[in-house]
Amino acid sequence: MKFRRPGILVAAALLLTACKTSPSEPPPAAPVESPMTATGPATAVPGTPWSVSFSDGSGNGFVFRGTPDATTFNYLPVDPARSSSGTYSGGSPRSGALDDDGAQALWELVLRCRDAKSEHATTRSKGTGAFDLSAPGGNSSFLLALGSACLRDFGTFARSYRGAPAPAAATSQTFEGVARNAKSGALLITDDAEIWVDLPEWPDAAYGKRVKVTGHFGAREDLPVFVPEEGQPAVAGIPVPAGTDLKAAATRRVLMDIKWEVLE
Repeated sequence: MKFRRPGILVAAALLLTACKTSPSEPPPAAPVESPMTATGPATAVPGTPWSVSFSDGSGNGFVFRGTPDATTFNYLPVDPARSSSGTYSGGSPRSGALDDDGAQALWELVLRCRDAKSEHATTRSKGTGAFDLSAPGGNSSFLLALGSACLRDFGTFARSYRGAPAPAAATSQTFEGVARNAKSGALLITDDAEIWVDLPEWPDAAYGKRVKVTGHFGAREDLPVFVPEEGQPAVAGIPVPAGTDLKAAATRRVLMDIKWEVLE
């Protein structure tokens, strides 16, 4: 009787097993990160082209645009010919470049205001702010309610690209409108403008009613603007980009030495 050597039998068995087993699958490829999730934090400026259009409570327009070549702003004021009263003017048009800090501050405010649903308005009425946004991820629009913190803060940011208000002569003027309150004080909402009134707030007898107010304009540098610094704790106030003229951004035009009466 002949005996087969064990080594030969083992080798044959291993070969047979290898032939019956299907080739192993290659390791799965590493997942590719979506461009939509690779753009950085939620406050990052989107890819170009993008645009932010904002119309303030008086109808003055601000358009910010980002393209591969430049980032710019345009201020488009209401003039007397287009105002309902025939006399209101938002000043002179202005345009220029928006630096990286300005674009970052812009989008941080825009996204904060977009997500602050409780501060949104459902209809465009006097004193509200209107936004139209366009970016590679899609387009959107929303309204901010009169007196909301977001409208106040974005209005202050936008005015830093409009420039300081022109000095006003101390001439007595009379206006009619609706008495409203905001965090920075009392407002008079006329047919074509929001006017700050030299009151901490309207009394209950006037709030929400149509009033007539007489006074003269003066400038007040009291809006709480600041330039954020990286690594520093958050502070209360209105952030503006580096390089902003803080005096201009903090200045508002206020109707002073007033006399008022309720019309209804």
